[in-house]
Order: sequence, then structure tokens, then C-alpha cells
Amino acid sequence: MQKFNFMDKKIGIAVAVIAIAGLGYYYRGLFAAASVNGDFISRLSVIRELEKRSGKATLEGLVIESLILGEFRKRGVSVPSGEIDAEIKTLEERMAATGDNLDNLLARDGSTREDLRKQISIQKGVESILAEKLAVSDAELEEYIKAQKITFPKEGASESREQVRNQLRGQKFNNEASAWLESLKSNSSIKYFTWYGN
Repeated sequence: MQKFNFMDKKIGIAVAVIAIAGLGYYYRGLFAAASVNGDFISRLSVIRELEKRSGKATLEGLVIESLILGEFRKRGVSVPSGEIDAEIKTLEERMAATGDNLDNLLARDGSTREDLRKQISIQKGVESILAEKLAVSDAELEEYIKAQKITFPKEGASESREQVRNQLRGQKFNNEASAWLESLKSNSSIKYFTWYGN
């Protein structure tokens, strides 16, 4: 029978304590968000504060995203990667023309390129579902130009008209997408387990 060695047990405990302390230090970001003069600010307190400030809007955004993605699955809607890449390239060119760049803009907004790709994919998918309702006829365009008393320069008139058409298409998208989302919400079973107040 082997004798119990008190020294081995002490060494084992010391190694375990050091290992736990090392893991605690390595994974400290899982529990603590910051340290101020030795006082820790927990991630949970940050999450609670964020929920107080924007929990309702964030949750509503996630609910809407879930509804949209569910509808995409139901209808078999997918946006080709090349279409998203083309949109990002256009955005990069616009940003370059202003002397800025897309990555700086995303960083200022606290977003990533992956967030942007997701946004573009959702918008393009909704546009494809609502395509028939977003078309702007020549008659609608002419009526709008007349009502707004828009005049175009001789050079670049067709480009300017196309910009107005895109503006009208954007207005239609906002109206139609809002109505479509309201319809999705009213025809879905949504249960909220957390209430964030007003």
C-alpha cells in the first residue's frame, strides 16, 4: 500500500491554483470588461447598462432580422456573393471620392465588413421580394419631376433623371418594406421574454 504524501498534495494544489489563476488571467475578458485603479467593472454590468440604454431597439432589430431571414428561407431567396461585392466596391469608390475610406467609416460606426455584407444581403433580398412594387415607370418619373419643378442641366440630363428615378425607388422601398415588415410581424408568433420599457 502506497503511503499518502502530504508534500505531493501541496504541490498538486499549488499547480492547480497557478493553472486556475493563469486561466483566469487569460480569460479575464469573459468576466471583467475593465479595471479602474484595481476595481473591476464586470461584463455583466456593461451588458445591463447597454440593455437599459438600447435594449428595446436592439431586440426589435434582432426580431425583424429573424423575421426577414425566415422569410428568405421560406421563399428560397439568396443574394449572390458577387452582387454584394459589387455593392461594396461602389461604396468604396464613393468613399474614396470624398477622401475617406470604407474601413474608417465602418470603424467609426463600430461595424465590420461582415456586418456590412449582412446588411447588403438583407436589403438586396428584400428588394428582390418587393421588386414589382419598386419599379418606377416613366410616367411616375415625369409626374414627380413636374410636381417638384425639377430642371436638369443640358449635359448629364439622363444621369440626373436616373438619380431622381433611384430616389423615387428608394422612397418606394422605404414605404413598401415598412408595410411588408408590419405584415410579417402581424402574421408571426413573437413572444418577448424580456421587457425593456419605453
